[in-house]
Amino acid sequence: MSEPTKKMSTYNPAYYATHRDKRLASSSAYQKAHPEKGRTYAATYKKTHPEQKRRAELRRKYGITLEDFCSRLAKQGDVCASCGESNWGRNGPVIDHNHATGKVCGILCNNCNVASGMMADDSAKLKKLIIYLERVR
Repeated sequence: MSEPTKKMSTYNPAYYATHRDKRLASSSAYQKAHPEKGRTYAATYKKTHPEQKRRAELRRKYGITLEDFCSRLAKQGDVCASCGESNWGRNGPVIDHNHATGKVCGILCNNCNVASGMMADDSAKLKKLIIYLERVR
């Protein structure tokens, strides 16, 4: 529920409950008639509220809160769970998750996350790559 909606519902809950459908229909009609205003507002909001954007993304994609994310990162010592470095890359810390189960595994730097994805999260492929790198270096 948005902040104005919360205020209205606490200000006059009986009116809000009685006219809920009418208000939603009116709001929906306005949004359909003025889509550019909604897009502009959303883009501006995302730029001015990056923490809220991150919170929503974490909840939607991984089912965790920003506090959970920060706690996990602190447990890792504020470094990548794979390489142990704190150079996160341009995207910042990235959540590594099991694509089959959706379970969050750890927090990686961008390079480790990309490498893991390129190897299709297959440890056998990664072992072969390590053997190759040791042989040619």
